[in-house]
Amino acid sequence: MIDINELAAEHGHAQLGVFKLSRDHKLLAYTIDLGGNEMFTLFIKDLETDSLLLEHKTDGVVSVEWSDTGEYLYYTCSDVAHRPHRVLLWNLRSKDDDIAIYHDDNPKNFVDVTRTKNWQYVLINVNSKTSSEVFLVDPKTSATTLRKVADRVDGIQYFVEHHEEHLYILTNFLGDKKLASLGNNYRLVRCKTDSLTSKAWEVVPVESENWIEDMDIFAKHLILYRRQNGLPIVHVFNLDMFGNIKIGHVTKSGEIAGPRTLEHMVDVYLHLEGDRLLSQRLLRSLKNRFASTKEVGVFEMVDNGLRAVENPSLMFLSDRTGEDTNASATVGVALEGSRPLLVEIQLSRFNERPVVDSLEFPEFRVLLKQARLRLARQDIFVNVVGGFRLEEPATDIAVAVAIASSYIERPVPRDTVFIGELGLGGELRFVAQLERRLFEASKLGFKKCIVPQGAKGVEVDGMELILCSSLKDFLEKVVNYMPQQRKSGATVHLDAFPEEDGVCGEVQDALDDDLANG
Repeated sequence: MIDINELAAEHGHAQLGVFKLSRDHKLLAYTIDLGGNEMFTLFIKDLETDSLLLEHKTDGVVSVEWSDTGEYLYYTCSDVAHRPHRVLLWNLRSKDDDIAIYHDDNPKNFVDVTRTKNWQYVLINVNSKTSSEVFLVDPKTSATTLRKVADRVDGIQYFVEHHEEHLYILTNFLGDKKLASLGNNYRLVRCKTDSLTSKAWEVVPVESENWIEDMDIFAKHLILYRRQNGLPIVHVFNLDMFGNIKIGHVTKSGEIAGPRTLEHMVDVYLHLEGDRLLSQRLLRSLKNRFASTKEVGVFEMVDNGLRAVENPSLMFLSDRTGEDTNASATVGVALEGSRPLLVEIQLSRFNERPVVDSLEFPEFRVLLKQARLRLARQDIFVNVVGGFRLEEPATDIAVAVAIASSYIERPVPRDTVFIGELGLGGELRFVAQLERRLFEASKLGFKKCIVPQGAKGVEVDGMELILCSSLKDFLEKVVNYMPQQRKSGATVHLDAFPEEDGVCGEVQDALDDDLANG
């Protein structure tokens, strides 16, 4: 391609300077010194025909860089002291003179021209031994327009790369108002390309024993060249982990205001919800291209900000050891994504109509009809401790127990948890990932669990499973676990129900016979 020995034999001296390929790999720009005075001349070769295309008459060329289309060639020229101080633009499709787009008169500064790896920008780097200044040129919009990334500050150096909508900046600037420097150590920050004046935020912080020396950016990965305890190491980061956070206005209904263009612009759409009077916050994923949207993060607001909750189930359970504990409160196990959460359901009765708070429970009236409880004139308030909103049907049984327990005024066993879906015909249905729910309940000290008949064969250490096939079967077994003693010593299970509202007339008759005989 280029025979340096042949050129040296012809001219008496030949030294290759820099060489750069065009993006389409059809043209090669290179510099050669043929006089021995380190004043390089720029040449362009057509690689398809293997012929010399152009020879630039200007000597003293130091660095060159192509635009993405191959139409323009940017290069720097040196002064008499061999210091690169000017940047010129050579339009290969025009016979006009080259355009000088930058000039620096400070003898301490050296001008260099490079490009970003994605060919989006040409970079003009003006560096001294203690400071730096970088300009962006976008050949697609204006081949001669310069945009400064940051002003020069003595003692502060920075180097720029570009990826998608952001500039990644390697700098020794600490970021405070005192313009403090990290010396030879660096940190990585980034900012929006269309808003260079916006505050850059940190991507990789500075580490005293793990210095950053250089970086490289590829399509999906960021490479950091570091030195730890004097030894070189390479760190590879997935660029997706840095994300692209967008914030939009949300209406009272939880929707993004106006056309939902913002949601379609991002890969992950997160919603942080919580009551202003409560400390807990739930982070839900409403859109996620990389994982399930059913996952939820539980956080607690403390003095120094949000803190992840290690055991969220404890947050949604009240103190169940005191004597003043709500007797009708039940515990169900909801599944948020892959995380089982124990939630306490509390209920109070007044007069008028049923009201359910913090629940998505369309089978509510079916439950009342199947149980045949006299609740038409009752105001029933169902609440989940901590304000947690339940959207899956696995807590149907827990709600049913809370209603029945409150109506017959008998306490729910505190060591029992309830898992199961309530069908429209009163049948109890199996729920997904039952073993995971049971294991979570067992960890918190619960000994018994009411489950659908379909759970037969499931075993969890330390947990007794009580199988129920229907709502009627379920209510009978639940009441049997809540006995109340009469003065005579007889055990009465269902006498709190009026005869016409009993759960099962046959069971009520059997109980009446037992009382008559006893």
